[in-house]
Amino acid sequence: MVEEFDCTAPLRVLTAPSDDAAKLFQQVMEAILGVLHDRGADLAWAQDVHTEMVRAGLTEVDTVTHSQSWTGGSAGAALHDINSRTLEPRLLAAGISLDQLRAFRQLSRDPSFASLSYQFVSTRGRRPL
Repeated sequence: MVEEFDCTAPLRVLTAPSDDAAKLFQQVMEAILGVLHDRGADLAWAQDVHTEMVRAGLTEVDTVTHSQSWTGGSAGAALHDINSRTLEPRLLAAGISLDQLRAFRQLSRDPSFASLSYQFVSTRGRRPL
């Protein structure tokens, strides 16, 4: 079994305290994904796992996707906060200001904010007997 996020689709904001907050979330998330891509992350790898398992000779390969709401203050929303802290120097270099990062982190803890999670892709297969 391989489970991975598909980071190719923009995350949809479900609720936000303001339109500006929703725009900020999108802007910082685009920058985070841009930094990851520029550092060699394959944001579409989750889409390729099924094919690679078949090519590797696995049988009964099956893929299931799932997405859910991540409300500010939840464990899922905390991932955004953590990523922004881990990547802070690169995000600043990419043009995101420290004030924007602070507002983004506050948003990730705000219960009035929610976004859909990345698409979570689970792919399983069996070795032939």
